[in-house]
Amino acid sequence: SLAYLHDMSAFAALLRLELHPHLGVLQRSQAT
Repeated sequence: SLAYLHDMSAFAALLRLELHPHLGVLQRSQAT
């Protein structure tokens, strides 16, 4: 159970790191 939660949090952190540049680009393109 704890290992599952740890894997999910690690996966969420990895996903956030992967999506962060793309989100920044989207926000920048919408701002202009």
